[in-house]
Amino acid sequence: MQVWGRLMDELESLVGLGLISQPGSWGFPDYLQVGKPMVGSLTWEESKTILAIWSICSSPLIISNDVRPGRVQQRVLDLFLNNEMLAVNQQYHGFAGDRLWTAPFGQEVWAKPLANKSVAVVMFNRDGEPCTDVAKYNPWHRDVACGNGGFQCDVSDPIDAPCTDVPHLSTGQQAMTLDYTVLPVAWFGADSSAAVVTECDVFDVFATARVGQSLGRFPSRGFSAVIPPHGSRFLILANCSTTVKPS
Repeated sequence: MQVWGRLMDELESLVGLGLISQPGSWGFPDYLQVGKPMVGSLTWEESKTILAIWSICSSPLIISNDVRPGRVQQRVLDLFLNNEMLAVNQQYHGFAGDRLWTAPFGQEVWAKPLANKSVAVVMFNRDGEPCTDVAKYNPWHRDVACGNGGFQCDVSDPIDAPCTDVPHLSTGQQAMTLDYTVLPVAWFGADSSAAVVTECDVFDVFATARVGQSLGRFPSRGFSAVIPPHGSRFLILANCSTTVKPS
């Protein structure tokens, strides 16, 4: 089985563990496959998604990469050392993280509460097929076609993993909108179940591999993104405002 399909099976093992996984017994789907050469290796977008969801679910982040110069891409090292990602992974506030919402076709939202009434969120597009350019990758000349004339990521040298997604060769990108109502309002510090979150500061954890950035303040259903196939947006919602719905 190609690595993405196997990782999706492992990902399903985390569903429902948000209330069970806790200090001393964390949910652990497997070690990270980011930057590992193989037939059907992860692309860059897939790599960010796997690390984001492992982090959201408080899973141990175990790597087996050779990190010597010339044996690993700098962007992979930067991703592993992203401070905001590590902070999300290490925090636990009564709920370890889980999948909270799904919709056709392959749209998912994963989330966990953080300190200071903040919330970490992953908007995930499970659908589609990310592809790369056969001229640069596919060293075995397998010519495994995918998408709009692209090829899957077959890599024999660690420095070539992960492959870079080529948007015009890939298929299945989707527009997604974040609705704050799918997140428990208590995570935002609201005292009443009748409260709703009206707006939040939105921070993009993987705006660059090493350093995230603020995207601004958005109302519920005010933040949208076009997410590539097997891609995601890894966000932190902070300084959120709530109000009580009129009875």
